[in-house]
Amino acid sequence: MEAKKRRGTRRDLAERFPSSDFGEARDKAAEKFEANPHYVTDAKQIAKDAPEILEHVKQGKLEKQLAVEAKKRQLATQNNNAGRAASGKFS
Repeated sequence: MEAKKRRGTRRDLAERFPSSDFGEARDKAAEKFEANPHYVTDAKQIAKDAPEILEHVKQGKLEKQLAVEAKKRQLATQNNNAGRAASGKFS
């Protein structure tokens, strides 16, 4: 019982983490490229789903917002065609 009273809390086990800048990666990327964070998310999605559209943006042939709209139209067309093919109404 006496030993239990003497026992304290160890103070040498504190977690030591290096300091870092908190925040989402997309926010940091947006700040670096002086863009809206949503454009970073959109660009990542376009790179995954429609890399040919992203190439046009990189070359300056297509504005960012138009690229997002083009990607949405492309995906909608693909989904529509897939639905028509599954139902047998593809002609």
